[in-house]
Amino acid sequence: MSENLKQAANQWATRPADERFWDLPELITARRLSAERSREKEGVPYSTLRAAPGEHGLALLGPAGNPAYCTHYAFGQLCQDVVAPANYLRGLPPALAATCLNAGLRRETSLDRTATLLLQQNGHTMLRAITPDRYTRVWDFQLAEALGRALPQGWRVPPARPAGVAGERTRIATAEDCLRLEEAGLSIEVGDTIAPAGLYASDRDMFIFEVNEDASIDDGQGNALGRGFFLWNSEVGSKSFGLTTFLFDKVCGNHIVWGARDVKETKLRHIGDADSRAFASIRVDLSEYANASGQGDEERIRKARSFILGATKAEALENLVGLIARKRVQLTQGQVNEAYGIAERNPRYGDPKALWGIVSGLTELSQQSEYADRRVSIDRA
Repeated sequence: MSENLKQAANQWATRPADERFWDLPELITARRLSAERSREKEGVPYSTLRAAPGEHGLALLGPAGNPAYCTHYAFGQLCQDVVAPANYLRGLPPALAATCLNAGLRRETSLDRTATLLLQQNGHTMLRAITPDRYTRVWDFQLAEALGRALPQGWRVPPARPAGVAGERTRIATAEDCLRLEEAGLSIEVGDTIAPAGLYASDRDMFIFEVNEDASIDDGQGNALGRGFFLWNSEVGSKSFGLTTFLFDKVCGNHIVWGARDVKETKLRHIGDADSRAFASIRVDLSEYANASGQGDEERIRKARSFILGATKAEALENLVGLIARKRVQLTQGQVNEAYGIAERNPRYGDPKALWGIVSGLTELSQQSEYADRRVSIDRA
């Protein structure tokens, strides 16, 4: 089956200019500098913390009374810890917001618990994160460096059009920038204006999108499928470490991945030995995926295309409905008929009576739905 992935497109549409990078070395340099300016203070008791207005806004004072000015994300973490409404407090004068936070800190019933503070020097001390002591930090630059070592030649960031954000850097695309697996009018062509995309990092999170056309496979009808992945991380606890790998048809200029197949996702929480597991995951899972032969994928596609559900449309649908009933899958007769019709109208899906054809039809039917619960039901099926 195939689907369209929009995770990278969402990043392309929302990231400001200072969070976009042309290549991996540029991203690594920026994130290493951030890490070098940061330090962790472990085992800080909540009972020793208090909020106060300062020269640069609201500050959190530790046991020594030194101020650390909260980033947007760290302020949200602090408010969550003391059960205070972050959005409301952000609109108050710093002195009043500090009074409210201190009331919450005094109300805290487990003042004997401790936290790890992530601090950064940037002209003055910034508080980047407040995390539990069991939280394991995975630094962005170390993951990006490990990624660069794990990938063989051929992997790169697909080109993208400017997103229209203020201060965006641009240049003209060359033949080396453009993908071979392209769709006229959708993908970047020589002479188009492009901007940094696919590599994003901020004080909150990192996201990487790369593809490889050199390791393409045949989808059974003479069409080449490229390989791609998304990698993400957060140093401050806003999300897990994660990796999504996939095969794909095309990537357009706003980084929508079209016709993704064999989508696999792995997530790791930043708890315990997350750092070692994260590196192991990159070294093993991604290396194996990046260097894998396409023969296994091609064989799975061949089997799915040749698995015929019935000799006729009626027989195929009858057998499929029976299979659905046995598996207790939430699909209606109408959805099955509609999916068959979609597969029948799309020659690329092959025989609509085959497993590959009907599942491709169901996938397209899911993407057409405006309702999330309906999409989830079909996707699970």
